[in-house]
Amino acid sequence: MIISNIMSELGDQLDTIPGLRVKDYDADEIQVPAGLITLPMDIDYRGSFRGMRQLNLTVIVLVQSDTDRVRKDLITPYADDEGSKSVIATLERGNYTSFDSISVHRGRFRFYVFNQIKYLGIGFDSEITVTGKAT
Repeated sequence: MIISNIMSELGDQLDTIPGLRVKDYDADEIQVPAGLITLPMDIDYRGSFRGMRQLNLTVIVLVQSDTDRVRKDLITPYADDEGSKSVIATLERGNYTSFDSISVHRGRFRFYVFNQIKYLGIGFDSEITVTGKAT
């Protein structure tokens, strides 16, 4: 399991969403709408089955924090479970070589601050499964 490869592949897949500016790392500077792949929060090196690894990370999408009505219309398409901007549909349909599967468990809306600028975002808690064969 090569964590950097996993993050890069997730970033490449997320980058297929039209108009989203994706960085496959915890970025210091962003341009919205932005997609970020965070470092794993938790790594289980001894999964349920021999040779299985699991890691949990958050995929974040950020939009500008304009008026409430505008930001609602900007962020909600990313939270939908279908459509061209759906993060869950995009990530879960990808073909990956560095891991076996991804399962997006939940999304949470919140405000994020980058360089003293407030953005509205949604963080998608995702579980990655890697067996011994993935590289």
